[in-house]
Amino acid sequence: MMNKTVKIILIVAACMIPAGAIIAGIGIASGGRAGWNLGFSENGTSVNAGHVEETVELDDFENMELEISTMDVTIKRGDSYSVSYRTRKGDEPVIENDGLTLKIRQPNKIFVMFDFGGFGVDDGYTITVPEEAVPIGIDASISTGDLTVDRVNLSGRIKTSSGDIMISDTEGEMLEIESSTGDINGDKIKVGALSIGSSTGDINILRLFAQDFTSHTSTGDLNINNSELGKASIDTSTGDIELSLNGSPDDYSYIVDTSTGDIHVNGEHTEKHYEKENGSKESISIHTSTGDVDVTVK
Repeated sequence: MMNKTVKIILIVAACMIPAGAIIAGIGIASGGRAGWNLGFSENGTSVNAGHVEETVELDDFENMELEISTMDVTIKRGDSYSVSYRTRKGDEPVIENDGLTLKIRQPNKIFVMFDFGGFGVDDGYTITVPEEAVPIGIDASISTGDLTVDRVNLSGRIKTSSGDIMISDTEGEMLEIESSTGDINGDKIKVGALSIGSSTGDINILRLFAQDFTSHTSTGDLNINNSELGKASIDTSTGDIELSLNGSPDDYSYIVDTSTGDIHVNGEHTEKHYEKENGSKESISIHTSTGDVDVTVK
């Protein structure tokens, strides 16, 4: 007699087969493709069957519009204007450049894939911009991929859903950065105005130089260190806030409120509310529900 455990396993397996067929059918009917993604190693280099790698040289452009779903995106300084990508065959990015605006869109396709993983190389797009380029206007929307910006001057808007954002060594007039669940990290950012929004991710920025800084977060810590700010307005629900700024304590006027947490401002300790008017046009305004606040200007 077949024991009860074996019967249960067979029943579950029998149910999964038609369920898998239905899902695959839906994917194919929606424009997806069924495929095998089996990786192997060749001369020490990871290779994936069914993938394509290519570099496309571009004419100059002043703006970029990115609409990306799952790919990681890197924007970095290079010798020329170009786009390099590695992706599944048939899922190459749609690239348009009219000499003013570069547009890159990830094809909106469902890919039904049996993946034996562990051997592949990460897919992604890399955009290079030469050093002499003027600050590039950017409007980027990325769902689950990470975005990295390295030594490229940008002004504009960057938004991700669950991917992390890393920006280093950039200058521009204005940056608006928003992430739902990913972390936002930065180093050596010099802009006229920086606005950052996050739902659950942490924000960590080193060497930020901004005349106008605003931050709106729900759950996550905010750390700004070794930086110079003009006006700073910070609003968060749950998370610790740390500001370490260059200058003199008298350079700023302060208003700090927290419902639950300690407040430290330039060595002074209090709870719930701290306010000091120094007659300065520069100001730091912080409001948080639950979290500690530590502000140091020196």
